[in-house]
Amino acid sequence: MELGWSLLGGLDAIVDGEQVSPRGRPAQVLAVLLLRRNRLVPLEDLIDQLWPDDPPGTARNSIQRFVADLRKELGPARERLVTEAAGYRLRVEEGELDLDRVENELAAVRSLDPARSTQSTEAADAFASLSMVGEALARPLCPGMAPVDLVDRERVRLAALRVTTLEMAGDTAVDAGLDATDRLVQWADEYPLNERLTAQLVRVLARRGRQAEALAAIERLRSGLRDELGVSLSPSVASLELDVLQQRETMEAVGRATPPGVRPLIGRDDELAVVARALEDNRLVTLSGPGGVGKTSLALAVTHLDPVAPLGPTHVAILGDVTSPALLVDTVAAAVGVELLERGVDEIAAQTVRQLAAEACVLVLDNAEHIIDHVAEFVSEVLAQPGACRILVTSREPLAVAGERVIQVQPLPVEKAAVELFAIRSAEVGGPDRGQLVEDPLAAVICRALDGLPLAIELAAAQLSVVTLDELAARIGRPTRLLRGRRAPLRQSSLEALLDWSWDLLSEDERGLLAELSVFNEWPLEAVEYLEPERGFSVLSGLVAKSLVQVGVGADGRSRYRLLETVRDYAREQLDRRDGRAEAEARHADWVLAMARESSMAEALMQVEAHDQLDRELPNVLAALGWLMDHGCRRDLFDLTARAAGLFAHRGPLLEGSQWFDRVMSLLDGHDVDVDLRGAMLSASWGMAIARGDYIAMMMAGLDASALVTDDAPPYDWAPSILAMTAMGFEVATLDATSRHLLDRAEQVAPHTPSAALNQAVVAVFRGDFELANRRYASAIDHYRRAVAHDPAPGRALLLAESGLLTALHMLERHEEAAALADQVRSPADADAWHYFIEISRAVALGPDSPSRAARILEAVLGTTADDALPGRSEDVRIATAVVLWAAGDRTRCLELLESAIGRSPALMALLVEYLDAEPRRRLSTDEWGERWRSGIERRVAERPAGSDGWAWSDGPGSTERENLNAALRALSPE
Repeated sequence: MELGWSLLGGLDAIVDGEQVSPRGRPAQVLAVLLLRRNRLVPLEDLIDQLWPDDPPGTARNSIQRFVADLRKELGPARERLVTEAAGYRLRVEEGELDLDRVENELAAVRSLDPARSTQSTEAADAFASLSMVGEALARPLCPGMAPVDLVDRERVRLAALRVTTLEMAGDTAVDAGLDATDRLVQWADEYPLNERLTAQLVRVLARRGRQAEALAAIERLRSGLRDELGVSLSPSVASLELDVLQQRETMEAVGRATPPGVRPLIGRDDELAVVARALEDNRLVTLSGPGGVGKTSLALAVTHLDPVAPLGPTHVAILGDVTSPALLVDTVAAAVGVELLERGVDEIAAQTVRQLAAEACVLVLDNAEHIIDHVAEFVSEVLAQPGACRILVTSREPLAVAGERVIQVQPLPVEKAAVELFAIRSAEVGGPDRGQLVEDPLAAVICRALDGLPLAIELAAAQLSVVTLDELAARIGRPTRLLRGRRAPLRQSSLEALLDWSWDLLSEDERGLLAELSVFNEWPLEAVEYLEPERGFSVLSGLVAKSLVQVGVGADGRSRYRLLETVRDYAREQLDRRDGRAEAEARHADWVLAMARESSMAEALMQVEAHDQLDRELPNVLAALGWLMDHGCRRDLFDLTARAAGLFAHRGPLLEGSQWFDRVMSLLDGHDVDVDLRGAMLSASWGMAIARGDYIAMMMAGLDASALVTDDAPPYDWAPSILAMTAMGFEVATLDATSRHLLDRAEQVAPHTPSAALNQAVVAVFRGDFELANRRYASAIDHYRRAVAHDPAPGRALLLAESGLLTALHMLERHEEAAALADQVRSPADADAWHYFIEISRAVALGPDSPSRAARILEAVLGTTADDALPGRSEDVRIATAVVLWAAGDRTRCLELLESAIGRSPALMALLVEYLDAEPRRRLSTDEWGERWRSGIERRVAERPAGSDGWAWSDGPGSTERENLNAALRALSPE
């Protein structure tokens, strides 16, 4: 069977001399299979190509029908279309496809060794072959077929390949002195903004004495560049114009790789200076960073700076289309000016290295990442020679060559430079006025969604010629599909094509990990090692080196990793194409759980240092909670919620955390969970309630949890803290005996729990609080010091103990000792509420004006800072500071503080009635204290604002909730 396939000029199959030309959807299927010939094309990819936006539910069945129709049309050639488990494969043999034949011809011309012959016939044959390839590539690809993304992208590639072919043909004609004026005129007219083709025509015209036509060609180029792109002639073409004016016949290579004039960069002044200094001090500088960040623009702009000029002329080799070591040598040689048609590849390479070693110059190697090893080898050969040549490389990963200075190019800062660039480019395409756009908050929203990437911003600005700013902002959530340009190279024609370019350069392991990481927000190294225990670090290192994963340093001094939103969006699409989203999200939730369980339940509930990791992973925690909720993983959901509750209560976000906690808590009663987990959830509920000022809910949770701690119950890790915390609630309600009973029980349980040391420290703190509230200050100091001795790490329990200890020392008027302790434990780097209290406590003992000084500190902290801006409960600082100021004699300020927070905490009412007593040194009786407490509550209820809630804003003394609570309190009392 004789078989041929055609893509250029028509989509056909020639089967035994008969032409088969499919139409409609079967034609689209054939085009995709031919462009991916001999490779498996998954069914999902075909669906994505035929229905890129909204595939119908019948898409799979439709593809099968189209394939069946195509097989029927192919007749005897149907056997070439093979069905496999995941999709389809079209077998195409060597020489059958017209596109393969054209590219093979081009490869053959490129591989010629001109050193064997100096006859002009050799050059003429090469020119003829290149011209033939150029004409073949001019034929439209799959003309008349409905749009298919893969075909559109191939059209862009072939258009770029045609330009490269014509440029090679022009170089051949000029170097060999061939009379190809008519062809060069044709090509320069077809590509009026291509400096290389125009320069070739100018040289040929000038040699033949047609200077006027040559100068006219340069003027057309200058006008076109100015009007269409807003740029000027490159230095090499400007120099050629001078040669023509002076009637010089120059045979130097002109304009082969030098881009058009460079537009001024926005927001890159500091980077330009850094790169310029680096080039002065180093022979090899690599600009590394993600695709579209502006590495090429930065490199080209640097070469035009005055400090770089003394380093010599600049040669630019653009490597984006280079696919082999031989082509790399040809491209660099052409940029440097080494003749290509007189010697073989090895000799050209050697001559290029010798010329670079002998010349003071700057060689720019642009876009080296896809042939990084070959570039590294070539650069090493150049640097091994003595000389003054500097090499400036742009690549998404460093070369890893000795002596390399790597500079990471960062995205533009959104709030200034990115918005400025967006506004300037918008004005250039007739969009909104620059001044207006700079002030519009939507501009910052768009630039932030695009990660401050200059390429993405320029593509977005170009859209403002066809859409409004509001419409662009509404659609910017999927920038990889939205943003496309028409004049850029293939890899830069859209963000999606740019990321396709990066994706294709990855190993399978790197693709898998990058796709899976798209479900994370930021993450630490441990997350990757959890996902990939064997090779996680090495694979992640490769992604960082290729600038697809960004790395920074967290507040704890450890590495943090993230994806730019554009990369994350693309990687998620790849994950979906692999049907891997569900598994990736499950593994993500598993990691969050494993990370949360690294600390004990007692540590989680008490907010000690181990909880800092949960704080750093808050977005991941929320995502994992959502996945566990949606997939019915109830036990894991309760476990993670209990561990994260303290994070929501004291570090934020309280509102979102409260909503999550309430949703999960509503499932607890309807689900059969073990006593340990139920108690942990109730303990967490206690903390959430106090954070929200709902003290009735707090006491109810404490009662329910305490009831689970029976004599025969195991020593639950949460039990000592909930017993101790509930005890303090009873103490405020004047049920001293109940408080002592629960504290005794907590002390019995604590030594036997998994977190024995921490739990004993916690119970000692609450025992100290109990003694402090009853004005037994010396005993309180003993308990606080016992807590400090027990606490295994400087966590929440230790901080509470230190604060209580400071308060007790002040109450005993041992101010100097309190000041010495404050100096010992203070940490100016910390900004939580308790550390502010330590500062205030220290100020009290500094002199006669210490109360007013303490008040000024407090005003600075609490007067200008919202409560939710301080980690920790700022109302607790008010309580403790009021106690300190009362002891220091500042009664007025003490009462102001207590009144400012009385609506949130029952403990404040207890303090208020204690310190408003006419004889504050006299111990109030239980009845007196209880009566004042109740009368104060009634007064506050009468003054409550509409819609308020919480203990102090209950429904009044006769409410059902209050009666139930009082009954429960008395029932639990041991007396």
